[in-house]
Amino acid sequence: CASAGAASDPESGPASETPPAVSPSVVVFGASGKTGKRCVTQASTAGARVIACTRTGDFKATGLENAHLVEARAGDVSKASDEALRSIVRGCDAVIFAASASPSGGTPQEVDKAGLVKVAAACVSENVKRLVIVSSGSVSKPLSPVYVFLNFFGGVMRAKVEGEDAVRAMYVARDGCDY
Repeated sequence: CASAGAASDPESGPASETPPAVSPSVVVFGASGKTGKRCVTQASTAGARVIACTRTGDFKATGLENAHLVEARAGDVSKASDEALRSIVRGCDAVIFAASASPSGGTPQEVDKAGLVKVAAACVSENVKRLVIVSSGSVSKPLSPVYVFLNFFGGVMRAKVEGEDAVRAMYVARDGCDY
């Protein structure tokens, strides 16, 4: 996501005082899922440069209005190293965490909890301005039928709550945090 700024060239004089406009950049983890695909589509349509992260690095941007703004990259939050995640988010304006456990890869504890915490830590380390977590409306309603039903299958709701609580604690602990 890092972009080059205007540089001064000794032969041609100083760089322009007004740097060229740079499109915002967004990383979407879980880009191959239904919600992740929508996030990629909306961000690229709005003119943002998007890194579409999937477990395997496969993402088909074909048919998107601004497909040229989308870069597919491997970003399995349950397996990627801390440095790999920092490298993915480095220089970006925002990260959308739309990844979730599925039968094809990662348990709720690996993805919805530990994966989220690792991505949030990478965002804090790289000073990413905004982290958006796609969650569930039932995550704050542990007695609701949806929570009970989804939690029955591998504890996905419990893992989401634990991951989100850890991220809140991480962000509140930051100096100058305004939320």
